[in-house]
Amino acid sequence: MSPADASGPASSAPRADFVDHPMELGRGTTTLLVGVLTRAATLSAITGAQAVASMIAGLAALGRSVAETVEGRHMRDALDRGRLSENLDLLFGRLGLGALASASPPTPMLEDFFNDVALVLAPDISESVDAALASVFEGSGIGILRSAEPVDPVDFLVGLWAFASEVAATLSDVIQAGPLLDRVTSADEQAAGQGRMLR
Repeated sequence: MSPADASGPASSAPRADFVDHPMELGRGTTTLLVGVLTRAATLSAITGAQAVASMIAGLAALGRSVAETVEGRHMRDALDRGRLSENLDLLFGRLGLGALASASPPTPMLEDFFNDVALVLAPDISESVDAALASVFEGSGIGILRSAEPVDPVDFLVGLWAFASEVAATLSDVIQAGPLLDRVTSADEQAAGQGRMLR
């Protein structure tokens, strides 16, 4: 099962954008905290199966995007053959994972991860917690509920590979940066246009 428009030119790999653009909501430390708290609060309102299905759908969505790149397309083609693909189709079908994930809004796995990394590197979390908690309690938490899409098991695998690769690369960057991270300006200052978040 090749990705759509496989014969067309491959696009560049998706990358996180940590620059706050005009006319868009800035991602200051408080905003990033609200995002985390809102996700945590959501867990009390859904079942474990719904949470897992949403993450599977999110990884599959990432896989579809990554499969439009040269490297992603090669990975997908390698996975989408033989026993691996057949067994995935069987398991997703017989266990109901495919149907459940296909009916679930996809979690933006990579975006959430990058925002969480930006949050844990922010120097002003302690000063922002109270404002973030107040925003969540007042029901002003922000978020976009993405539309559900059919989930292909191979797309899920490609997304899992891409997600794991980005996690490993990002954490390696963080470790190598070391003491330089202490010089990062606050996320609130960056959102106000006084700096950029590291990537």
